[in-house]
Amino acid sequence: MRALSLCLFTAALLAVYILDAKLRAVYTMAEHSERVVEVDLRPVLYVRSLRDSRSSAKRSFLAELASAGEAELERYEKRLLREFAEYGMSDGTSLTSAGAAFSKILSLWEARRLQLRRLPRR
Repeated sequence: MRALSLCLFTAALLAVYILDAKLRAVYTMAEHSERVVEVDLRPVLYVRSLRDSRSSAKRSFLAELASAGEAELERYEKRLLREFAEYGMSDGTSLTSAGAAFSKILSLWEARRLQLRRLPRR
């Protein structure tokens, strides 16, 4: 069952990235039970938009949220918090596990991009 779930999730991710599909969720069977579980793809769709060069403010805001304590959330822009919550990246008070994971992925992506920029051109 795990292999089937992984294949379904991978197919959904490929559809999102290659075919630009607007999938919001994938439904599959849980590994050790007979119940159907939902895999939320909204964070994946949102992160794809965050890789756009015009989204640098949102990327830095997500990184600040990932490193900030809950007490500091009061000073952040409410509009961006609502936007993150709409896409499953935040629950309104802190980042969800998807938000924290994608924040780390985006920071690694940004570091790699800066590293490639510093390489001498041939």
